[in-house]
Amino acid sequence: MQKWKTHIQRGNQYFFGQKFDQAMQCYEAARRQAEWLFDDWNEPEEAVSSFVVTHHNIADVYQKRGEVAAAREVLESVHAFILKAVTSTPISDGRHPALYRASIITYSTLMVHKRCHLLSSLH
Repeated sequence: MQKWKTHIQRGNQYFFGQKFDQAMQCYEAARRQAEWLFDDWNEPEEAVSSFVVTHHNIADVYQKRGEVAAAREVLESVHAFILKAVTSTPISDGRHPALYRASIITYSTLMVHKRCHLLSSLH
């Protein structure tokens, strides 16, 4: 988890410094770490959160670059992945609550993204 946090923190520094290429490199490294954490499942909340946060950060970089379709694709992909995981995980499984919460977060984020871009296209 510490490796993931380091990549995210470094990526955030680049992101807020408007260095989006460097931020993306850090977030991609974090994504690989998050995928490993997700498969490992030692801590369900950490595994799911790292996965969702990383993908949302990647979408934010695309958004800042003006690559709206790429941002939407990332958000749709992470939501579909989490939705598949939550529906295939029994409610009695200790991972289910983390997945369920993540499905709400990914859906909400995707809907806000779509609504914002629908409204901006009307102006």
